[in-house]
Amino acid sequence: TVYNHLMPIALHPRVTKLWIVRPEKSTFGEIPNSEYILTPSSIKPLIWLKMYRACNMLAKKEAVKAVVSFNPIPYGLLAYRASKKNHKPIHLGFIGSDWNTYSQKIGKQFLMRCYNHADFITCTGKKMKIEMIQKGLTTPPIEILPHGVDQNKYSVNDNGDKKYSCIFIGQLNALKRVNDILDAFAKASIAHPTAKLCIVGDGPLKSNLMQQAQSLNIAHLVDFLGFQKEVLPYLQQSKMIIIASETEGFPFSIVEGASCGLIPITTPVGTICDYIKNNVNGLVFPTYDIDALANNISNVLSDNQLSNRLFEGVK
Repeated sequence: TVYNHLMPIALHPRVTKLWIVRPEKSTFGEIPNSEYILTPSSIKPLIWLKMYRACNMLAKKEAVKAVVSFNPIPYGLLAYRASKKNHKPIHLGFIGSDWNTYSQKIGKQFLMRCYNHADFITCTGKKMKIEMIQKGLTTPPIEILPHGVDQNKYSVNDNGDKKYSCIFIGQLNALKRVNDILDAFAKASIAHPTAKLCIVGDGPLKSNLMQQAQSLNIAHLVDFLGFQKEVLPYLQQSKMIIIASETEGFPFSIVEGASCGLIPITTPVGTICDYIKNNVNGLVFPTYDIDALANNISNVLSDNQLSNRLFEGVK
């Protein structure tokens, strides 16, 4: 995701150089016109101190005309402090579920005060922008900046049968509700015994989820592939991309999946429904509703007219 966020900045015609302050270098590819300032440490507060010092040092440079950050805590606040100290314009962005998380916490008033003194704010969709204004972010301009991917890379693969009926990509944690995906897939597989599910990602619940697949008697239908640096081959071998999360912003996985022609089946969380319209270019089901998810999966697999219509909507 770091790579996807930074590439449009690095390739912008008015950007001659991009300095990237991070604990480690992105492994997803080379970012042109860029230089990393790395701040590694096993202790988080030390990482943050190093990052602030690096941001402050860079913001002093005449060549640095603006500061950009996409995560509010701690990176956005560190970038904000360094930019203001050195009188440089600052962009602060909300991505993922950052807004849902931090707008509810005790320190939200401090966060709001800082963000109201930013020069420019971006968020992933209209719903989030409306919520920001309602909560008091009114001073700087707020623009919608949805996630994007390289369309030349993530292209539609319409070469016949797919290996996987469904794919999930993401961390295997409680918020992603992958357990609901397994329960729903088990129900759908009763009518579709040859269907297969691909789970790409790692996390604290991986062993529990693998045991769940065993107990549901669908282990032979589910491939747990772990973390994959390159997800494109698995997307191009899948028909649907499933998101059952209870909280999201606008996940890159759904953008990548739709770009490859996969039919999104998703919960109505974050700003997803700004882009995925139920029964037009995807199917939306209520969070935690396993039966609704199972029915959606089964309907796409059994109803060619529905499947083709949604596929055309995605394209």
